Amino acid sequence: MDMSLTQQEQSQIASNIDEVTPYDVRVYLDTVDKERLPIVPIKYQLSQIAIYPDREAAKSAVKEKLLDIRERIINGERFSTLARIYSEDPGSARKGGELGMASKSIFWPAFSDAAMALKPGIISQIVETPDGFHLIEVLEKKGDMFNARHILMKPQYTSEDMEKAFQTLDSLKTEISNKAVTFQLAANFYSQDPATRTNGGQMSDPSTGSAYFEIDQLKPEDYNAIKDLAEGEISEPFESKDNEGRGETDINSGNTVYKIIKLDKILPSHTASFESDFTQLQSEVQYQRQMDAINKFIEEKIKSTYIVIDPMFSDCEFTNEGWASKFRK
Repeated sequence: MDMSLTQQEQSQIASNIDEVTPYDVRVYLDTVDKERLPIVPIKYQLSQIAIYPDREAAKSAVKEKLLDIRERIINGERFSTLARIYSEDPGSARKGGELGMASKSIFWPAFSDAAMALKPGIISQIVETPDGFHLIEVLEKKGDMFNARHILMKPQYTSEDMEKAFQTLDSLKTEISNKAVTFQLAANFYSQDPATRTNGGQMSDPSTGSAYFEIDQLKPEDYNAIKDLAEGEISEPFESKDNEGRGETDINSGNTVYKIIKLDKILPSHTASFESDFTQLQSEVQYQRQMDAINKFIEEKIKSTYIVIDPMFSDCEFTNEGWASKFRK
């Protein structure tokens, strides 16, 4: 509880700091010790042409499987047993599909809406979310919280899907290499990823909007495809994931997609600069201002706050010298 109040107070102080302007960043760069500037790791600028497998056919197939499982549950088979056998959510499958009591806000809206509308013991119709397709059984509801079981199944694609997509992508790579068409134009006409197609295939991080990716911001499949390329080179066709359903910390979620990637530019590791790393420097200055404001608040509070420290802690080091000097008095 005390930690929560501390965090609330710090957040309130930080929220009152004005937004950092380009001028502020310039002043920071002119005055800061250059050795304190952050080192920016190697970054990549990338473009892609993406082709999806026949998703509708795969969706129809997985829905048929779930309808059959639903019928079996209604006819008396245990939901928990079938969840252990068929669910593709490893975290809950081993618990019979049970998710545990949790707020509806942590689930996809379609999932939580369906669960909140169910009476305990009733099996839902098929529910689609970015994770796949679900059958849901609610066990308990309390306010905006519920405990439910689910069976998750995801569309599966065949080797024929991959082979067809790879043939198309390989042909496009050949045409681009022979200068019959540019990568950007090929992406405009053939890529099936709406987020990059209209921009000539240029990729951007969905979390930050940046056109540059650090290694840990790339999906492992994407990095493996481009790690040995030189600027201007194009990868071989490979299988990856799109960004649908991606969370801030989960770069491996998404739907199956096949693609080729062009390595547009490599930005070597370097000391942060105004021209190439403005956003990072802006965040650095903002953070420093917030910490200065919090420390100033603490210094003011020290003057009017009475504290008692157990003698057993008298030899401990104090993070804030103000507290230490107050105690030593």
